[in-house]
Amino acid sequence: MSTTGPGAEAALIEAITNLWRARRKLDAAGESGDPTQRQIARHLAAAADALARAGWSVQDHDGARFDPGLALEVIAYEPRPGVDSETVVETVRPCVYSDGRRVQIGQVIVAKPEKSRRRRGG
Repeated sequence: MSTTGPGAEAALIEAITNLWRARRKLDAAGESGDPTQRQIARHLAAAADALARAGWSVQDHDGARFDPGLALEVIAYEPRPGVDSETVVETVRPCVYSDGRRVQIGQVIVAKPEKSRRRRGG
């Protein structure tokens, strides 16, 4: 099996994406006194640090104001109450960069303001 070339890069991007997902799940679980969970968090952080030293980085967009000019794939728009402008509410797949060059476009879900309902006869 070759360790270089597009197939290897695709496999590495998939591994980086799954590492990002694992870290998010662990973060979502919250702080815990569980020593196993803390150990897993340390291993995931060490893996991310090693990748960063090799020039790889990941970017999610949660909470960012959405602009159609961004290089993101929107997989869904959801009307939400209380939203003033289009905002990324969930990154489904992050952007991945190798030495500053984007090698994976992120996928996001965007909240948009609900349409105001006008009353008839008012």
